[in-house]
Order: sequence, then C-alpha cells, then structure tokens
Amino acid sequence: MSRLGIQAFVPQSTGSSAVLSRRDPRVRIVLLLLHAFAFAAVSQVALLPVLVLIAAGVYGLSGLAWGALLRRLRVAVLLIGLLVILLPFVSGSSVLMQVGPVALYREGVEAAALIGVRFLAIFTVANALLGCGALFDHLRALRALGVPVLMTDLAMLVVRYIEVAHHDLHQMHLAMQVRGGKGHRGGAVLSLLSRVREHAWLIAALLLRSHERSERVYSAMQARGYGARGLSVRMPPLNVADLVFLMSGGALAALVFILEWHTT
Repeated sequence: MSRLGIQAFVPQSTGSSAVLSRRDPRVRIVLLLLHAFAFAAVSQVALLPVLVLIAAGVYGLSGLAWGALLRRLRVAVLLIGLLVILLPFVSGSSVLMQVGPVALYREGVEAAALIGVRFLAIFTVANALLGCGALFDHLRALRALGVPVLMTDLAMLVVRYIEVAHHDLHQMHLAMQVRGGKGHRGGAVLSLLSRVREHAWLIAALLLRSHERSERVYSAMQARGYGARGLSVRMPPLNVADLVFLMSGGALAALVFILEWHTT
C-alpha cells in the first residue's frame, strides 16, 4: 500500500463518549445499510411514526447536536421539497379538498408523507451513524468489509477535491471581479445573459483545470507505487459490546420489516 493510502486511513478519534462513537465503524456501516433498506421498504403510513422514533433514538445515541442536524436538513429538504409539495395535488383519485380547479388528493398526501418521512428518517440515521466517526475510519471499514479498493479511493478523492474545486471556483470568481467582470450594462435581460455566460465560462475552466490536476495527481500516485499490488485492510475482531449492539440494531430493523409485512 502506498504512503498516501496509509496516511489517509489511519483511524482518528472523535473524542466523544457517546454510545455510537464507541462502536466499531463496521458496525455503524452495517446498521446503516440495514435501517436504510428497512425504512425504504415501508409502504404503510401507519408505520411512519415508528420510523421517526427509531431515527430520533439513533440520533440521540450519537451525541451529536440537534442544531447541526437541522442545518443539514435544510439542504436535504430542498432535494425533495418540490416533489412532496406537488404530489398531493397531481396524484390520486380521492379528493380530500378542492378549491376551484385545484384539488387535494388522499393518495397524493399519503405518497408525499411516505417519501418525505422515509427520506428524512434515512438521512437522520445516516448522519447519526456516519457523523460520529472520522471519514477515513469509515472508508477503512468499507475496505475491511470487502468493498473494492477503487471505490473507496474514489470516495476519498471525491470528498477531498470537492473542497479543492470549491476553493478554485472562489478564487476564479474573485479574479473575475477584480478584472471588472461585474460591469454589466444594458437591460435586465442582457445583464442576466452576461452573468450566465460568465458563470458558464467559470465552470468550464474549472472542469478543465480539475481534469488536468487529476491526471497529475494520478501520475504522482502511480510513481509512488499506487496499484502495484493488492491491498488488504485488517481490523481487529468485534468485541462483545459491538456484537450486542449489532444484533440489537439488526433486530430493530427486522422489526420494521415484520411490521410492514403484518400491516400489508
């Protein structure tokens, strides 16, 4: 394994005494997958309160601040907000309420509730299980669980270079302002088109610069022996506390499957 890989996957301590932070990252990843599949399988509105209780309980065990979750939820809500808002008015046949040509359908309300609550529950559990540990710990655990090296390396590089690309975009935008890039004249339409054109050039230049950098980085990694031989990550076996926690979380996910099957 190259020196880059060794340094990147050194376990990092979170410094927290919360229950989830003391668990092995392999346990957190497996539980995330189990709960994500269990929550996604729910198709009955009556089970949504169960998902909310489980998600809130798991997040409580993480010891993370609820304010941080709410700040992240604002971004997540934007992803499905439009769908959840429009679905009750365009899907279904049973009218709950109608105002002129606008009708509110029961099937649409139920579908929107299912999509919204399931998404937010999975998002909350993911933040709880992954947010209480270091990113490199989870990538190292994925390797230990048998995930291909290429996928974990790509995940590490994507996270790293999102920050690099954001910094480059900020620097390029600042340079454009210094050179008078904001000096738009003419009507509102012409000004808008000028801004769109400038931002398009910025993004195109950023993509080209990122592609050139990626080639240089990959060449440097190969020169340092990356990919010369196979990689195996060994982690110590799970202790009793990790096994008990894994079985408890698995039983909770199985309970969701059983309730879904029983109410169907």
